[in-house]
Amino acid sequence: MNELANAFGKTITQQLDKLSPAEQNQMLELKAQLEAHARQIFECVFAGVDGDGALKIETVDVYPLDNLSGVPRFAYHSEEAVGSDSPRLILSGQVVALQSGFQDPQSPIATLPEFRTWLVAFPQRHLDSAQTAEALLALAIKYPALGGKQRLDYPIHIYVINRNEGFRKLKTVREGLAVALPH
Repeated sequence: MNELANAFGKTITQQLDKLSPAEQNQMLELKAQLEAHARQIFECVFAGVDGDGALKIETVDVYPLDNLSGVPRFAYHSEEAVGSDSPRLILSGQVVALQSGFQDPQSPIATLPEFRTWLVAFPQRHLDSAQTAEALLALAIKYPALGGKQRLDYPIHIYVINRNEGFRKLKTVREGLAVALPH
């Protein structure tokens, strides 16, 4: 999985670097319009059973490097998550509001009693991952990050991935029907 993700990241950044300066700047302008807070231009997630039999998820973020020479350049970062029986959340995509809850105790989400209760309980006991994902996304929709454009919305699609079944859609949640955070 790691080799695939890194080959993908390398190929994408090489292709982006081949764009004309005008095309590269157009891409950066579009990125700024869509999401000013996110560093990456896009993110790709690879999931599957690796050669060693472990369920692995590789997240590849492609982002612009600091533009000191006047010519945009691009790079990528790949991060591996190995599946286990312990609870795990992988925050991916437009989740600035959720990330702020973990990083800034004064963010709108972090100040909610249900988020604080869940944050304390999560590392201490096994929680239903599908319910947790659903509830966290519902909170991120309801309490977007300050100063950012809200790009999350309903319906919420809940999937589970495991070694035997691969990706499986559990349900689709309409507005007003999301579960509360488990605690």
